[in-house]
Amino acid sequence: MENAPAQKVVDPDIFDQHRMRDQQVLETGDTVTYEDVILNQAGEQTWYEVAKSRIQDPVTGDPAVLLMARDITERKETQQQLADALWLCKRSALSTV
Repeated sequence: MENAPAQKVVDPDIFDQHRMRDQQVLETGDTVTYEDVILNQAGEQTWYEVAKSRIQDPVTGDPAVLLMARDITERKETQQQLADALWLCKRSALSTV
């Protein structure tokens, strides 16, 4: 039976960005927090708030990166709705002047 070709999980450029952040966390010990968006195969966006921190591996004692992410898609959609409503209010106010 033939194996199916491996699918890319992460674009190489994006992988390099993540690797650079991991390296920064390992070198400085600082926690890095940022927002990231993932597109599924249907083109739908899922937004994440990501925090990366340096920890010590309890088995080997080596430094490691702990990644915590939470889905903030609903918050991002609400922010966009508020921005759209504000734009409409400003546009409406300008048209009555």
